[in-house]
Amino acid sequence: MELLLVALGSCTGVDVVSILKKKREDVIGYKVEVRGLRRAEHPRSYQRMEVHHIVTGRNIAERSVAQAIELSEDRSLLQIRRFSSAPGRRLPARQARTASL
Repeated sequence: MELLLVALGSCTGVDVVSILKKKREDVIGYKVEVRGLRRAEHPRSYQRMEVHHIVTGRNIAERSVAQAIELSEDRSLLQIRRFSSAPGRRLPARQARTASL
């Protein structure tokens, strides 16, 4: 099941960076941290997933980062809901931190 977290981090990471480049943002660095909380009893599906995006670059607009994360989250949620214990809930909690150089 940990591979699901790896897949989520990989897919959202590629999406966010790609979207920011299309917006012509000067991204120098990007890091994604993903954590999940699983149910204690079977089926041991994820109850909660957290995705933390760390973006560095020159004069990056926070609004652009937020939009990129939201677009990526919408795409990822379609796949995540297949594996979640609560298909109607929004599972990933997202955070973003930007730093300008």
